[in-house]
Amino acid sequence: MFLQYIMKLTIVNNNHIFAKKEDTKLKRVNKVLIVLCMIAIVLSSFMLVGCDKDAGKNNGDNDGNNGGTNTGTNSNTNTDISTYVRVDADGNETSDGKYILFGSYPQSKVTDKTVSAALTEAAGALPTKESDGNWISYGYDIVFSVVAGDGAAEKPVNVVASRTIKSYSWYIDREYNGARYRGIYFLDYRPFTYLDCGEIAESMFSSEEEMNEWLDSITQEWMEENWIIPTEENALQARNGYAKGSVYWFKYEPIKWRILEEKDGKAFLMSDTALYSREMDDIINYNHKKITEDDWYYYCNYAASDLRKWLNGSFYNDAFSDGQKDMIAVTTVSNGKDSYWDEDYGMYWCEDTEDKVFLLSEKEAIDAKYGFTAGDDPFETKDTARRLQASDYALGNGCFSGIHENSGYNGQVEYGVEEGCYWRLRSLGGEISDGVVVTPDGDFYFEDTGNFETYYGIAPVIWLNL
Repeated sequence: MFLQYIMKLTIVNNNHIFAKKEDTKLKRVNKVLIVLCMIAIVLSSFMLVGCDKDAGKNNGDNDGNNGGTNTGTNSNTNTDISTYVRVDADGNETSDGKYILFGSYPQSKVTDKTVSAALTEAAGALPTKESDGNWISYGYDIVFSVVAGDGAAEKPVNVVASRTIKSYSWYIDREYNGARYRGIYFLDYRPFTYLDCGEIAESMFSSEEEMNEWLDSITQEWMEENWIIPTEENALQARNGYAKGSVYWFKYEPIKWRILEEKDGKAFLMSDTALYSREMDDIINYNHKKITEDDWYYYCNYAASDLRKWLNGSFYNDAFSDGQKDMIAVTTVSNGKDSYWDEDYGMYWCEDTEDKVFLLSEKEAIDAKYGFTAGDDPFETKDTARRLQASDYALGNGCFSGIHENSGYNGQVEYGVEEGCYWRLRSLGGEISDGVVVTPDGDFYFEDTGNFETYYGIAPVIWLNL
């Protein structure tokens, strides 16, 4: 801007000087302006060189796992949308739109080979099993543990022996031509489940030798047979089109939120896409207390879950700028029996929480004021409003989308929608480890050990101050 201003003045004064050559004062002014113009050109060149040197640097201090944790802020100003503007399903501004664009997250896969190559070069050397390099591990490891005593009786749990099976998968953020991207690279397919066998109590073994023999028996073949880790034939990442040993890039794009409700100067918003997939809890945790007179512990609850920490940590920091964070309200999230569609099913409820980001409950996912249908039983009622697509980034991380013939998943053959994904609710199922999810057909479903399964999509919700 300064350069343009100087050049404009120079041209104007040149014309004036040529018309009145006798004006020596103007000649002196012209010389000064020409010198200033040359200085501005030199300074501008230095500034451009500096910008080029910074191109491709990681703009966030990422140091987490399970989806990435950006401890800095989202510096991508191209998607720093901090105004409440209604858009239609295609993202076009319209006064009667049912969506808004707010925040950004890795979503669409980069298909331009030139862009992919430039980003991969900017990322530096690929990680190896010996060194992460510039990349950050997702931490998709499997841990088998033996706990002291009979397991349940110990508070806190005392792990006396364990075996960790490493899973090699990494991510990195880079910028290219003013846009932000996330790359993923993996040498192992993402495990189906995080099931820390904390339930294996020391008392189950007659000797330390027997315990060690059991730990040594946990082999790759055993984990594949028990559907803990995938094979080449059944890996969801492979079925979704993502192969081991290749780098894939995904562009940070504005998140499209479905407007569920507007009241009291706030808007209740739900991501219209499953942005990621992950488990409710990384491990079985015997310190999660049940709020009833019976059974003082149980495996999972939303309040103490790793998923809740991820939503309000990693996702929150990656998706929103500082200005956007200020617009998101802290919400008292109901996790009691009244958050279930049928209170008789609310056996594994927990205390309410104070969150900025959370998931829908069973009760909210059948509420007509949010556009959903309950039916007589949501586990039997298919609702198109509950059908969601998974982003490319979610698919690249193994989100369960569509129907995979003969995949071996319980109940999958019952569903007839080829497109769409399974996505999580924050409510628990009828058993201590069941996770409640929504199917591609839009009805509820729960699976044994579902809280530890990694392939269910995540559709965050927020209350936004208007």
